[in-house]
Amino acid sequence: YIDRYQSTIYLQKFNVDSRANHNFSYQYMASVFGAMSEARTLYQSFAAMDALDAPAQFVIPVYKDMPNTPCADPAKGSVKLTAQMPTRYTYSAQITAPTHQAEQNGALYLSKQLYAGETLEINGSVSHSYNLEGLEYTLDGGTWQSISSGTSFQLSLPCNFSENTSHILVIRGGATYDVSKNGTTQTVHTTFLYAVIYFDVIPRPNVTLTYEVGNAISQRICPVGIPLSLPASDAPDFAGWCGSDGSFLPSGAEITPQEDVTYSAIFLEYQNLEGASIVLDSNGSPMLRFSAAVRRDALEKLQTGAKNFYQFKVSLKNTAESVDTERVAFLPLGMAHGKEWMRIDAATAPLLPADYQTSFSATFQIELYYTNGTTSTLTAYGDSDARSAHAVAALALADPKASYSQTLSECLKAIINDQ
Repeated sequence: YIDRYQSTIYLQKFNVDSRANHNFSYQYMASVFGAMSEARTLYQSFAAMDALDAPAQFVIPVYKDMPNTPCADPAKGSVKLTAQMPTRYTYSAQITAPTHQAEQNGALYLSKQLYAGETLEINGSVSHSYNLEGLEYTLDGGTWQSISSGTSFQLSLPCNFSENTSHILVIRGGATYDVSKNGTTQTVHTTFLYAVIYFDVIPRPNVTLTYEVGNAISQRICPVGIPLSLPASDAPDFAGWCGSDGSFLPSGAEITPQEDVTYSAIFLEYQNLEGASIVLDSNGSPMLRFSAAVRRDALEKLQTGAKNFYQFKVSLKNTAESVDTERVAFLPLGMAHGKEWMRIDAATAPLLPADYQTSFSATFQIELYYTNGTTSTLTAYGDSDARSAHAVAALALADPKASYSQTLSECLKAIINDQ
């Protein structure tokens, strides 16, 4: 623009400088309100920078053969749109929800679609160079109601309207400023348009919820966005519902469906294995090992549908001294493959002769972490009897059908003799 001698807003709209190479081109003025809207925007920009009193240099084209009197106002002053401002001011409006907004002359214009019964949530803030009095709204031209007396607000309006209807919400602000006249100061109250929100109430579509429990499949058709509860189960081995949307939810959990989802029930058969066994670590030291078992198909289903939402835990206890944190170690859980079951093992730390007649027990659990923020614990069922290394070694040597390596046989005899 500057290179074409269009250094003012007027010259950008009317390229008439004789020094320009392209007179009467590169000019853009299509709006009949252009002079007013451009002047108002420029005024607000100067007011925002507190530069209204700064010196300015005007570049004004002078035309030949102009009439002696200005052209008369064709609307004779009846046009309500005006650029007149009794004093300087500027304001800034912002809305963070809902989104998709347009701005015109400082005001925000938004559109939104809602379902009947939903809530229209509006969050925003405003700043004003005058003293801000507050914000208020009117719905479909009704009574003005206060929103906030501060610079920010949160407005929740229940959408209690029939489907296939349209509505308008208008938000305005109030501000005050002082004017000195004839030696007296008067407070002037003014209003400004903050936002206009157009919203349509549309019919709710339906979604299909599919429940898979074993080989049984059932379906439920319901409107989108309406809260409901998943089927409840009082089975002690019920782990939760795995959803095709990546969710993992407990029995009877509340959901608000937004799309078609298939929920698969997981029943985790998890049981203690009777007794304990003696195993040797890499240094040949004895340890007591306890085991539990979980159904392979249920575990694989949990690993597929609820990945990262569960954790196996084992608590090994010295029944004579409660938890012995110095001598009892929590080893990584190893899963030995079986045909229909997976075995989960946990062993004590290497035992000293002083520990051989001490009874230990194990509690196998699985912690479940649901996507709605809740948790639960499933404990392996079946008795978890306390066992000592001395008792296990005695039973092992007394079994006529059992055979052991020489190293293990010597270890079992040493345990019996507390050596």
